[in-house]
Amino acid sequence: MTATTSSIRFAVSDSEVAKALPHRRRRVTPEVGRALEKLNHAIEYLTDEHVYSRCSKADSNDHACTVQLLMGLRNRVFLEAPEVYSLRERCKSFLTHLLA
Repeated sequence: MTATTSSIRFAVSDSEVAKALPHRRRRVTPEVGRALEKLNHAIEYLTDEHVYSRCSKADSNDHACTVQLLMGLRNRVFLEAPEVYSLRERCKSFLTHLLA
């Protein structure tokens, strides 16, 4: 396995988490947007650094753990943003309250 292949493997290892995330839109404030942007840049920087450096397996494992930690933080920050409900869901809620 080359360094590129192993870095891609740990960079997308959170795919199970991504599949479990609800497919709802979120209202992202400017502060949350900046936090997500900084976390994305940090993940990209560490991944690029790992690809272009010749490091031992221990260093590779440390990089993988760090990237996974940052990806978990990014998911947590995103999930804390309030959900935006679709027009259908809002209408259904309105009608349910109206008829109740």
